[in-house]
Amino acid sequence: MSIWLLSSDRDVNACVLVMMGSILLRQHDILVSVEGTNIWSGGQVQQYNSQAIAWGGFSHDLFGLGKRYQLVPLGYVLGFFVPIPFWLVHRYYPKLRADYLYTPLIA
Repeated sequence: MSIWLLSSDRDVNACVLVMMGSILLRQHDILVSVEGTNIWSGGQVQQYNSQAIAWGGFSHDLFGLGKRYQLVPLGYVLGFFVPIPFWLVHRYYPKLRADYLYTPLIA
């Protein structure tokens, strides 16, 4: 099985390299320009980088107790636990149709 995985990894890497080469050849002018386009601007990558810095490097300064965005992590915890009662109601009493309740709109 491990030989199959190694060969499939090799094939995937080869495909990625071919795709990267093709993109670089066809989109070279757009990729080296300062403006870019709506697809090739790198904005999504910059957004990932900003989120990584916010959640990684400055997380205690931004999301800690008593800080400016302290409710954001609490929202993740609440968003995890709020649907559980509705799921339990739907599991044991399916005729009540509690599965139609969309909890993010309620919370």
